Amino acid sequence: MKDWVIFLTAIIQLITAATLLKKAQEDNKKGTKRSRGGKRK
Repeated sequence: MKDWVIFLTAIIQLITAATLLKKAQEDNKKGTKRSRGGKRK
């Protein structure tokens, strides 16, 4: 009965991956490669 949990997790991972991929593509278009050296925690 836990099939829906696996299904839900897969969907969440898919959405997360798509969002990260879209964000990465936008960053590449802008040419902002200072994300690593600019902000340091």
